[in-house]
Amino acid sequence: MKKRNDVIDIMRAVGIILVVLGHSCSNYYLLRLIYLFHLPLFFVISGYLYNVNNSQKPWEYIGIMLRAYWKKYVFYASILVIFHNIFYRLSIFEPAFIGYYPLDFVVALINSMIFNCTEPFSGALWFIPILFFSLAVFNFIQSFTMKLDNVKKKECLNFGIVLLLLCIGISLNSNSIYFLYHIQTVFVVLPFILVGYWVKKINKIKPNFFLFLIFLFMVLICMHFFEGMVELSINSLWIPVLFYTCSLMMIYITYCVCHFCSHVNIFKKILVYIGQNTFSIMSFHFVCFKLVDLFVIKYITHNYSLLSRFTTSYTGYGLIYTILAIVLSLIFDIIINKLIYLFKKFINYCLN
Repeated sequence: MKKRNDVIDIMRAVGIILVVLGHSCSNYYLLRLIYLFHLPLFFVISGYLYNVNNSQKPWEYIGIMLRAYWKKYVFYASILVIFHNIFYRLSIFEPAFIGYYPLDFVVALINSMIFNCTEPFSGALWFIPILFFSLAVFNFIQSFTMKLDNVKKKECLNFGIVLLLLCIGISLNSNSIYFLYHIQTVFVVLPFILVGYWVKKINKIKPNFFLFLIFLFMVLICMHFFEGMVELSINSLWIPVLFYTCSLMMIYITYCVCHFCSHVNIFKKILVYIGQNTFSIMSFHFVCFKLVDLFVIKYITHNYSLLSRFTTSYTGYGLIYTILAIVLSLIFDIIINKLIYLFKKFINYCLN
């Protein structure tokens, strides 16, 4: 087995930490910075990890990916469905959501099986179908261009196709045209996958402190002089040229920070573990926000009128919410997987 790349796991960890912080932070300027690159970071990583041999059998690759992503998506989404009425009775839902009857559970579980979970706390899972479909499209592009023997012509054609799809995606986003599974966003993120793929092939990108400072300065200047915010889930791309340029610069900055963290043992171990468990954090962090609120309100503030406020009941504590949500998500995941392990062991014991 190939050894895992610690820097990649640390970059995943930083990405998911920023996702959670972005959902609990109330500082507009910080939110603009986070939303500028936190999701593109995952697409660049996916492009970096893409194996060109997959393009030889595109449908087989899609089947492998579908099994991996679908299995996890259904697993975590189903947990949220099963606990729906418990969350409802705890009054941590917004008032618009109600309890489920048996048929509602069935419908919700079926929706989860088609990448369309509608649970109040499943909002972050919208990203998973985007990742799956974008990698599928990128794989078909690679499969189409692999017939060319000339490497330069092949990469030029890859770039041309991605650029064409990008223009279509920008047009769809600018006109607020939505498709099922946010397909319009798939075209928008393809350049990030291509960049990650190229970085892997070049293999010459090194952390540079001087370049780090220049890129950070340029990003902050752009954000200061050009108002607007990136939000892929609602088709907001800020100014597209600035979005892609500044996003890639921030990803390089993240790479430099992660490369440094990979040499600091205590940071490395914690971040690598978080990076290897991003799916559970993405699935459970909204629930964890509200469980933290429930504890604080019940035992400290007693201000129950704030309990159903989404995403968090109290503003200005984004960092605390982020830390607690990540820790609780990991604990829940450990408990759930331990219970599943014990259940399987019990079944095997009974059968034998």
